Amino acid sequence: MTAQQVAQVCDTLEQVGDTSRLARFLWSLPTDRRSTAAFDQYEPVLRARALIAFHSGQFHHLYSILATYRSDLWHVNR
Repeated sequence: MTAQQVAQVCDTLEQVGDTSRLARFLWSLPTDRRSTAAFDQYEPVLRARALIAFHSGQFHHLYSILATYRSDLWHVNR
């Protein structure tokens, strides 16, 4: 699966509000540094990671995402 396809899946699952399926999808992705860097170039993936971190109470991880990827993405009305 390409990084762009991963981003599309994340965006779709976020739009339909299926956070449990989104979490399972994210957890199924490869976690090596190269793959993670490729996925994190896409805003839907970052939003999905932040959303799941919030819903699972992993606030340190949420803060890390927000601090690392400062962008207008966090100001988008969804």
